[in-house]
Amino acid sequence: ALARMGEAGFEVPAWFVVRPGAFEAAVPPGRRNADLDGVALAEADAAALAEALTAISPDGQPVAVRSSALEEDGAEHSFAGQLASYLFVPAEPGAVAEKVVAVWRSGFAERVLAYRRERGLARPPGAPAVIVQRMVDAEVSGVAFSADPVSGRRGIAVGAAAYGLGGAPGSGGAEGDGFHLDRGG
Repeated sequence: ALARMGEAGFEVPAWFVVRPGAFEAAVPPGRRNADLDGVALAEADAAALAEALTAISPDGQPVAVRSSALEEDGAEHSFAGQLASYLFVPAEPGAVAEKVVAVWRSGFAERVLAYRRERGLARPPGAPAVIVQRMVDAEVSGVAFSADPVSGRRGIAVGAAAYGLGGAPGSGGAEGDGFHLDRGG
């Protein structure tokens, strides 16, 4: 979605993705459901992360580190808000790599596993991809859903906006404005 927005001419803060393959290289198969303590990026992935971090944050601007899992915002299930996101992470390779592992860990958290059990989804889940994106210290932020996240109605798009950073409107943690838009006009 970020790539498509950029291609459409929207101003998208610089970003890169740590693909699930980096998890595969860092975590032996027998530890896939463990607590992941002591896990670190493989040497080649750590070097690639450092290079990409310099490219998106040449002056050391902080970054956001957040999940991008295939099932996270699907038509049948939504894991929205269940996986970790970190804002204003120092643009230092070690700090960012630590948060990448924390996002992976959140993909195997008990609340995610319980959600999967309740919905009859296969276990274990795959590791999420992780987006690293230059931070914007926003005065106003918002979120949009292509379907009503409460009722599941696909004919209603829902938006929310609030003063402050991006997590507040989506989590319901800030007072703001909400919009319900009928797709029929």
